[in-house]
Amino acid sequence: MKENATTSNRFVSAAQLAEIFEVSIRTVARWQQEGILRGYKLAGGRACRFNLEEAERAILGTTTPKGQA
Repeated sequence: MKENATTSNRFVSAAQLAEIFEVSIRTVARWQQEGILRGYKLAGGRACRFNLEEAERAILGTTTPKGQA
């Protein structure tokens, strides 16, 4: 996983999540379809965002302490 900004309450696109976790966008989509990740639909469209902290817990089984990346 690439380390960058604080993850608390940060929402990212599938493409951003794929880049952070160094996987393909198809993998992110598969994780969402399998219920590993929860996506939040944006109003009026197909766009979806993922809570980075939730994704980290789901994918890595760990959390980053608040204020640390």
